[in-house]
Order: sequence, then C-alpha cells, then structure tokens
Amino acid sequence: MENKIKKAIRRYSMDEIYNGVILGFSGGADSSAILHYLSKHTKNILAVHINHMIRGNEALRDEFFCKTICQRYGVKFLSYRVDVPKLAKESKQGIEETARKERYKIFKKLMQEYPEYKCIVTAHNANDNAETILFNLTRGSGTNGIAGIKPNLDSVYRPLIYCSKAEILEYCNENSINYVTDS
Repeated sequence: MENKIKKAIRRYSMDEIYNGVILGFSGGADSSAILHYLSKHTKNILAVHINHMIRGNEALRDEFFCKTICQRYGVKFLSYRVDVPKLAKESKQGIEETARKERYKIFKKLMQEYPEYKCIVTAHNANDNAETILFNLTRGSGTNGIAGIKPNLDSVYRPLIYCSKAEILEYCNENSINYVTDS
C-alpha cells in the first residue's frame, strides 16, 4: 500500500505532504492508515477531527479515540463540533453535503491561520472514487463526473486514491493500527 501512496504523491505532485499537512482525521480505517503513513514520513501534522453531532455518544467516542491516537503518535490535534443536522435544515441541503462543506470550510480556515501547513490531506480511496463515478453516472453527469474524485485539487490531496478498502484494512491489520467503525 505504501508504494501506491508514493505513486499517487509522485503522479499528482503532492510533494508538499512532506512539508506539513492538515489531515482530516475521522478515526476510521482510511484516515487511521494515512495518519500512520504520514507519521513516518511527515514531521508537521495537524490532525483535525470534525464531530458532526449526528451520532450522539458514538461521535463522542470517535472524537476521544482520535485525540488519544494523536497523543500516542505525538501529532497535534484539533477537534470541532458542528451541528450539521441544524445547518442542513437551515440551508435545505442534505446532511452529507452540509457535512462536507463544513469540513472543508474548517480545513481552509486552518490553512490560512497556520501557513506552516502546506496542504490538506483526506483519506478518500479507490473505492470512494468508484462510488463517486457510479453515483455521478446514475444522475446523468457529464465527463467531469465520470472522472471521479480529483487526487489533487486546490491544495487538497488524496494520497490513498490508488488504494482499495481491502488494502487499507490489510495495512491496518499488518501494522496493528487501531480504528473505529461508525454505525
């Protein structure tokens, strides 16, 4: 899996990853795997967890897990709580779309506040990309939708884009990486 990450970094000019990153860290297998990789290759990491206030105590468990893992790795950690159901209702948008917009709003704000972080890293993988392509095709998207998730867009990098979910789970198992699974 590490070779696929390195290939994505080279192919999509993501070298800034090695100079400082803001990592979207949910605590799931994907973000836990990329945190593990980054902790070995990047010295300046800020892990950011967003509690969307959707899953009650389970979301609080995830937030605590993320904080604990970052302490173990010696990685800086910030957590935000955003009432996504309330914001979605107010904006008349879906929960997922609202959550995504709020996450990226926080990430971009942090990049402005902390110039030592050169990019944002998310844990989107090959399965996420395939799902996006299928979703876009079913709703009649043009060629942009068929392209799927962009690996490098506006300082947002997705170094797991070549890695399947199965490979990520295997990597977690091989490296004894703990993660949470949400309901």
